[in-house]
Amino acid sequence: CTVKTINAFAGTADSEPDTSYTSDIFPVSTVTIDSLALPDCMLIKIDVEGHELEVLQGAAETISTHKPVLYFENDRKEYSAALLEYALGLNYRLYWHLVPIFRPNNFFGNPVNQWAPKNIWSLMVLGIPQSFEQKVSGLPEITTPNSWWKDLKTPTRNDQLPKK
Repeated sequence: CTVKTINAFAGTADSEPDTSYTSDIFPVSTVTIDSLALPDCMLIKIDVEGHELEVLQGAAETISTHKPVLYFENDRKEYSAALLEYALGLNYRLYWHLVPIFRPNNFFGNPVNQWAPKNIWSLMVLGIPQSFEQKVSGLPEITTPNSWWKDLKTPTRNDQLPKK
């Protein structure tokens, strides 16, 4: 497998990353999550620039056995339907979680928006096993594979939706 390092996704959900944020391409070794034979797993967080489906497929046994919470990026429309269809097929309830990369009231109190003037958002999906009794409030539920963040009509949490 080869990767191109990306320091930040500088674009919209319908665009490719701005190449000024990238460096050289280099080979890396990869393994599936299932090959790790984890004795327990409570959370899987995935952000692999359009390859989230492959990671989920390589974690099928771990997910089936441990039923972890899933949190994965879904910012490429051309891959979204297949990704959501697969995750819904795992018997998970899915929710859009759209978060700005920069918040003025951030933990460190840093007032400098390194991504200005762009308004960049992370387009994430939260997956909760249907067997969990916990309910999620404040996040729009994804009920079909064709759900796309631009179709949302309500804000998520206390944020405003990114401009369409």
